[in-house]
Amino acid sequence: MSSHQVPRKRYRGSNSPDDSDEQDRTPAGVPREATYLTPPPSSPPQGMTASSQGARSVQDTAAHPDYTFELHTARDVYLGCIRKLYPDLDVVNLTDFQVMALSSGEYEGSMAGIQQWLKDELDSVVELQGEAEQAVLDAATEACNERVAAVGLKPSVGATNVSIRPVTGTEYSMRLWPASEQLWCFDFVHSTTHQPKNAPFEFELWAEPLEDPTLHHAPWLPIGLVSRRLYSMEFGMGYGEDEIEEGEEKFAFMDGQTCVLKRPGHRDIRFTVPNRHPVVVVDKAEVVVF
Repeated sequence: MSSHQVPRKRYRGSNSPDDSDEQDRTPAGVPREATYLTPPPSSPPQGMTASSQGARSVQDTAAHPDYTFELHTARDVYLGCIRKLYPDLDVVNLTDFQVMALSSGEYEGSMAGIQQWLKDELDSVVELQGEAEQAVLDAATEACNERVAAVGLKPSVGATNVSIRPVTGTEYSMRLWPASEQLWCFDFVHSTTHQPKNAPFEFELWAEPLEDPTLHHAPWLPIGLVSRRLYSMEFGMGYGEDEIEEGEEKFAFMDGQTCVLKRPGHRDIRFTVPNRHPVVVVDKAEVVVF
């Protein structure tokens, strides 16, 4: 499995109900009002491209959820990884060093050999660092006690900082939640059960270009004249579609980013990620307009 895969332009498999432009019109053929799906952008995107013409506006007039991101102890994040990697392993009595070692996923043997592997790992680190074993164990505990923003970790049950908006004509919705100071995560969930789903229909995600991000109070966004394709975090790490565990696929966006969800045969859906830290850029130069 290569970690340097070239992004492939492809659509993904579909098994969801059809959602054509006909569903965006009344029986008399009159276009329906825009379906409001996501929190409103601070201003409409600059640099409109031909590919984005006719996109459905995606705004929301409802009260916004909490936009703060969750902090987790590093230990809890590591344990979550271990439970997925080694579902038959009892994690109750693991030391913090063992938790860190196993969370790497490097152990590929049987459960019977795991304790010997952990002992060998500890001996190797002690020898490499030239420290006493207890010092290594204490350092692992200190690291596990740190509170971190785990970008990519799915929201906990009952989280109040999650926005869910339906995708018209399907049984699925878009889910957006803050993951760190300037990153958000995005995935698809079943509209009723809220269970995450990988690629529930054919789609592509694109980032809208911004001629001048300072106009949107988001100077950290890249300046560009063309849209760019967005890929999942798993794809960026070299995983193929069939290698991603069901429900684990997610995308990462920056604050203030305007994105377009494209589906073959359907109207585009445009949404803007909330900007939690808008920056007002003051130009002190004298501006002359001809």
